[in-house]
Amino acid sequence: MWDLTKDVVLSKEELEPYHSPYIMGGHKDDVFQIDKLVVDGRRCRAKCSFPSYFTSPTDTSFHLSVQRSIDLVTQVALTHALVLNGIEKKEVEIWMPDISLHLTRPQRDPNNILIGVFLYGRTVVPPSGQRKTHRTFYSWRVEIGEGEWFGDVTYSLPIEG
Repeated sequence: MWDLTKDVVLSKEELEPYHSPYIMGGHKDDVFQIDKLVVDGRRCRAKCSFPSYFTSPTDTSFHLSVQRSIDLVTQVALTHALVLNGIEKKEVEIWMPDISLHLTRPQRDPNNILIGVFLYGRTVVPPSGQRKTHRTFYSWRVEIGEGEWFGDVTYSLPIEG
């Protein structure tokens, strides 16, 4: 019965039946790769796959998790920003100050995960105070699959471009 008046404290042992096998360690079985990436100015598209992945005891077929989708989007967007800036190797850390994803249907094909990003904003913030480097904020429109997952993401990189 739904009860918003409950006041419960659970110990580590009492929490175990509530644990998601995926969140509590299964995600480590996920191995993904970007098979192809195309940069076309503001647009970047990638075809990704999972050569191996965790299978949930409650859903025995593949489905892309939100956690891995964020990893894939981050790698695609990071590569896009570095390519647009003429940087050939990742030697900076990327920060994600904002993300919003809407998921309307599961992504179930481990061999055909499509990630598309469209760069619609870029703001360069000069060094100030204790920060000695520029930070550039990039904002992308995100599409996963054939538009079944969509949203916006902003990443910040310590580059002047």
